[in-house]
Amino acid sequence: MSRKIFGILAAATLGVAAASLPVRADNLTANFTTIPQSWVGNAAQNIRLSPAGALVLPFVNPLAGTVSVTYTAECQLIAASTSWLHVTVLIDNVVVVPTGPDAAFCSGRGIGVSGGWARQSVTVSRLLGAGPHNVRVLGQVNGVHTSARLDDTTVLIER
Repeated sequence: MSRKIFGILAAATLGVAAASLPVRADNLTANFTTIPQSWVGNAAQNIRLSPAGALVLPFVNPLAGTVSVTYTAECQLIAASTSWLHVTVLIDNVVVVPTGPDAAFCSGRGIGVSGGWARQSVTVSRLLGAGPHNVRVLGQVNGVHTSARLDDTTVLIER
Protein backbone atom coordinates (compact mmCIF):
# COMPACT_ATOMS: atom_id res chain seq x y z
CA MET A 1 0.00 0.00 0.00
CA SER A 2 1.41 3.35 -0.94
CA ARG A 3 2.17 5.95 1.72
CA LYS A 4 -0.39 8.31 0.20
CA ILE A 5 -3.24 5.77 0.41
CA PHE A 6 -2.17 4.78 3.93
CA GLY A 7 -2.22 8.46 4.97
CA ILE A 8 -5.72 8.95 3.51
CA LEU A 9 -7.02 5.80 5.25
CA ALA A 10 -5.44 6.82 8.56
CA ALA A 11 -6.98 10.31 8.35
CA ALA A 12 -10.40 8.84 7.49
CA THR A 13 -10.18 6.38 10.37
CA LEU A 14 -9.31 9.17 12.82
CA GLY A 15 -12.20 11.28 11.49
CA VAL A 16 -14.70 8.44 12.01
CA ALA A 17 -13.31 7.76 15.48
CA ALA A 18 -13.55 11.41 16.48
CA ALA A 19 -17.12 11.68 15.15
CA SER A 20 -18.18 8.68 17.25
CA LEU A 21 -16.88 10.09 20.55
CA PRO A 22 -19.60 11.02 23.04
CA VAL A 23 -20.43 14.68 23.50
CA ARG A 24 -18.96 15.92 26.78
CA ALA A 25 -20.66 18.51 28.96
CA ASP A 26 -18.67 20.91 31.08
CA ASN A 27 -20.19 21.70 34.47
CA LEU A 28 -19.97 25.46 34.94
CA THR A 29 -21.47 25.40 38.44
CA ALA A 30 -23.67 23.25 40.64
CA ASN A 31 -25.41 23.88 43.94
CA PHE A 32 -27.56 21.87 46.32
CA THR A 33 -29.51 23.13 49.31
CA THR A 34 -31.86 21.57 51.82
CA ILE A 35 -33.41 24.93 52.77
CA PRO A 36 -37.19 24.45 52.43
CA GLN A 37 -39.24 27.22 50.89
CA SER A 38 -42.97 27.50 51.59
CA TRP A 39 -45.89 29.60 50.36
CA VAL A 40 -49.32 30.38 51.66
CA GLY A 41 -50.25 33.12 49.16
CA ASN A 42 -49.92 33.34 45.40
CA ALA A 43 -47.05 35.83 45.17
CA ALA A 44 -43.99 34.87 43.13
CA GLN A 45 -40.89 34.19 45.23
CA ASN A 46 -37.20 33.94 44.45
CA ILE A 47 -36.03 30.41 45.22
CA ARG A 48 -32.96 29.94 47.45
CA LEU A 49 -30.34 28.20 45.32
CA SER A 50 -27.41 27.66 47.69
CA PRO A 51 -26.83 26.57 51.30
CA ALA A 52 -26.12 30.24 52.14
CA GLY A 53 -29.53 31.20 50.73
CA ALA A 54 -28.32 32.85 47.51
CA LEU A 55 -31.15 33.91 45.20
CA VAL A 56 -28.86 34.39 42.18
CA LEU A 57 -26.11 32.03 41.00
CA PRO A 58 -23.32 33.63 38.98
CA PHE A 59 -21.33 31.59 36.45
CA VAL A 60 -18.84 32.21 33.67
CA ASN A 61 -19.36 30.84 30.18
CA PRO A 62 -15.79 30.31 28.87
CA LEU A 63 -16.84 30.32 25.19
CA ALA A 64 -19.91 31.55 23.33
CA GLY A 65 -22.41 28.72 22.94
CA THR A 66 -25.42 26.99 24.37
CA VAL A 67 -25.69 26.71 28.14
CA SER A 68 -28.18 24.40 29.89
CA VAL A 69 -29.63 24.93 33.35
CA THR A 70 -31.29 22.06 35.21
CA TYR A 71 -33.40 22.90 38.26
CA THR A 72 -34.55 20.00 40.45
CA ALA A 73 -36.52 20.06 43.70
CA GLU A 74 -38.94 18.10 45.83
CA CYS A 75 -42.33 19.69 45.33
CA GLN A 76 -45.55 19.45 47.32
CA LEU A 77 -48.75 21.41 46.87
CA ILE A 78 -51.80 21.05 49.13
CA ALA A 79 -54.42 22.43 46.81
CA ALA A 80 -57.32 21.78 44.50
CA SER A 81 -56.50 19.49 41.60
CA THR A 82 -56.88 22.53 39.32
CA SER A 83 -54.01 24.38 41.08
CA TRP A 84 -50.32 24.09 40.29
CA LEU A 85 -46.93 25.40 41.36
CA HIS A 86 -44.71 26.56 38.53
CA VAL A 87 -41.07 27.58 38.40
CA THR A 88 -39.56 30.14 36.07
CA VAL A 89 -35.85 29.90 35.22
CA LEU A 90 -34.22 33.20 34.28
CA ILE A 91 -30.78 33.50 32.72
CA ASP A 92 -29.50 37.08 32.87
CA ASN A 93 -33.06 38.10 33.92
CA VAL A 94 -34.59 36.64 30.74
CA VAL A 95 -37.29 33.96 31.16
CA VAL A 96 -36.22 30.73 29.48
CA VAL A 97 -39.02 28.55 28.09
CA PRO A 98 -40.47 25.99 28.73
CA THR A 99 -40.65 27.44 32.25
CA GLY A 100 -43.20 29.97 33.46
CA PRO A 101 -46.85 30.20 34.45
CA ASP A 102 -48.11 27.72 31.86
CA ALA A 103 -45.73 24.90 32.87
CA ALA A 104 -46.77 23.09 36.06
CA PHE A 105 -43.88 21.84 38.22
CA CYS A 106 -46.31 20.01 40.55
CA SER A 107 -50.07 20.11 41.03
CA GLY A 108 -52.59 19.73 43.81
CA ARG A 109 -54.36 16.46 44.66
CA GLY A 110 -57.48 18.02 46.17
CA ILE A 111 -58.41 20.62 48.79
CA GLY A 112 -56.79 19.66 52.12
CA VAL A 113 -55.13 16.53 50.67
CA SER A 114 -51.51 16.20 51.77
CA GLY A 115 -48.92 14.01 50.16
CA GLY A 116 -47.81 14.04 46.59
CA TRP A 117 -44.15 14.68 47.42
CA ALA A 118 -42.30 14.24 44.18
CA ARG A 119 -38.84 15.09 42.88
CA GLN A 120 -39.35 17.22 39.78
CA SER A 121 -36.87 18.57 37.26
CA VAL A 122 -36.78 20.99 34.35
CA THR A 123 -33.91 21.72 31.94
CA VAL A 124 -33.70 24.83 29.79
CA SER A 125 -31.09 25.98 27.28
CA ARG A 126 -30.04 29.35 25.95
CA LEU A 127 -27.35 30.57 23.57
CA LEU A 128 -24.98 32.85 25.52
CA GLY A 129 -21.90 34.84 24.77
CA ALA A 130 -18.62 34.22 26.57
CA GLY A 131 -18.28 35.87 29.96
CA PRO A 132 -20.18 36.29 33.23
CA HIS A 133 -23.88 35.40 33.50
CA ASN A 134 -26.36 34.52 36.23
CA VAL A 135 -29.32 32.25 36.96
CA ARG A 136 -32.35 32.95 39.11
CA VAL A 137 -35.43 30.77 39.72
CA LEU A 138 -38.87 32.02 40.71
CA GLY A 139 -41.68 29.90 42.15
CA GLN A 140 -45.37 30.74 42.17
CA VAL A 141 -48.66 28.98 42.86
CA ASN A 142 -51.58 29.35 40.48
CA GLY A 143 -54.95 28.67 42.09
CA VAL A 144 -56.41 28.04 45.52
CA HIS A 145 -54.13 26.25 47.97
CA THR A 146 -53.39 25.92 51.67
CA SER A 147 -49.68 25.13 51.42
CA ALA A 148 -46.89 24.83 48.88
CA ARG A 149 -43.30 23.76 49.39
CA LEU A 150 -40.08 23.27 47.45
CA ASP A 151 -37.21 21.49 49.19
CA ASP A 152 -33.85 19.82 48.47
CA THR A 153 -33.09 22.05 45.49
CA THR A 154 -30.34 21.34 42.96
CA VAL A 155 -29.18 23.66 40.20
CA LEU A 156 -26.72 22.39 37.57
CA ILE A 157 -25.34 24.70 34.89
CA GLU A 158 -23.58 23.02 31.94
CA ARG A 159 -22.33 23.83 28.49
